[in-house]
Amino acid sequence: MNYLAHFRLARAPFASGSPAALCPLRAQANAAAALDFALRRRFGLVALVGPKGCGKSLLARLVTARLAADGARVVWLDGGAAGRLGPALCEALGLPTAVDAAAAAAAVRRHAAAPGQLPAIAVLDEAETLSDEDLRLLMALGREPGGGPIPLRLLLVGDGALERRLSHPLWHLLRSRIDAIVALDPFAPADLEDYARRRLAAAAEAGAPPPFSPAALALLARCSEGLPAVLHRLGDQALQAACAAQADRVRPDHVRHVLEADPVLALAPPRRRRWLIGLCVLAALLAAGAVVWYSREPAAPPSLPKAAPAPAAVTAAPAVSATTPAPVAPVAPVAPVAPVAPMPVAKPAPPPVVKAAPPPAPPPQMDKPAPAPAVVEPPPPPVPPERPPPPRPKAAPVHAAAKAAPQAAPAPSPAQQVSPSPLALPPGISSKDSAPPPGGDGDLDRLDSVRAGSGVYPGSQ
Repeated sequence: MNYLAHFRLARAPFASGSPAALCPLRAQANAAAALDFALRRRFGLVALVGPKGCGKSLLARLVTARLAADGARVVWLDGGAAGRLGPALCEALGLPTAVDAAAAAAAVRRHAAAPGQLPAIAVLDEAETLSDEDLRLLMALGREPGGGPIPLRLLLVGDGALERRLSHPLWHLLRSRIDAIVALDPFAPADLEDYARRRLAAAAEAGAPPPFSPAALALLARCSEGLPAVLHRLGDQALQAACAAQADRVRPDHVRHVLEADPVLALAPPRRRRWLIGLCVLAALLAAGAVVWYSREPAAPPSLPKAAPAPAAVTAAPAVSATTPAPVAPVAPVAPVAPVAPMPVAKPAPPPVVKAAPPPAPPPQMDKPAPAPAVVEPPPPPVPPERPPPPRPKAAPVHAAAKAAPQAAPAPSPAQQVSPSPLALPPGISSKDSAPPPGGDGDLDRLDSVRAGSGVYPGSQ
């Protein structure tokens, strides 16, 4: 059953029709004004870019319809002209078919320079599908560097792929010749709801009730992702579902039924869409992490000290016989071999040491008394600077008993000498005079003073 008669509609509200049936979005007012200004000022190249389904073609048709009403000649070329833009453009303008891009550019320039010709506007929809040869033709038809006349105004309508292609260094010159770029973004749900209400009102017969309930229309706008093309498709399917159910108007359950039946855009609530997108991203990250984890090389185990290899047990092959072979006893584990202690090395005995015979003892001297012990004298004091010696008093006569003193002990050998050599006696005193008397402390002090060489002797004052 046709839903037009069921809902008393004069035409399909969400189908593309004549420019009179187009209802632009209020959010597109600024973009429409910018596009109209660029085409009326006779700009050479104008680009209208935005995501698929955001209403680019709708806006271009609305603006060019106004220009055609003002006397401009408008020709439309879609993606079917890709790869043959030159011949298709000549056919649309009523010119002889050109062989290549250079011939097409020359024909269009001659046509534009003819007197009495109306300004022509060529709209190239789905411009992202144009070939490299087509882009060279656009470059030839664009504004000349010297500011020559513009033979044709070109409106390129495309999505983000067209922007990326024009950003390539190969087409930097073509992008520099584009006079204006107008961009469209997805719309808010409130704007789409207002757009759908006006489309339904424009298509309804006089006095017919609105085919959508307010709740169903709001749900439809929220689920359209801000794109008019999605709204058109879902709205048309919701009208068919309500007509099949013999409902007087479209209710929210009809819209949900359409969303569930559409696997591409069946994600009605935006929160559910975000959850599914997040889950997809998380699954991709987990898969990438698993690939990286399993692609890594396992770490080498720590090296262990190598033990002595155990002797391999040699087992004989069992003989083939009809009887069952006897079970083989398990081989006991080989006990670890204890380290062998090093063999003691016998050291050769040292050769016997022959002791030398002691030297012969000197013959004993019976007439001489035993040597007296050597007297260790303190080291001499530091020698003062030389000065004239004081007058030496005459020494007193030594007692006669001093002459009978025993002889001094013989000087020790150099190996046994401990005290320094005896000091030399002052002049005028002999060794006989310096011998101490046998019993007088004063004489001993005097003798010590004489030996010290101080020049002051006891009893001389």
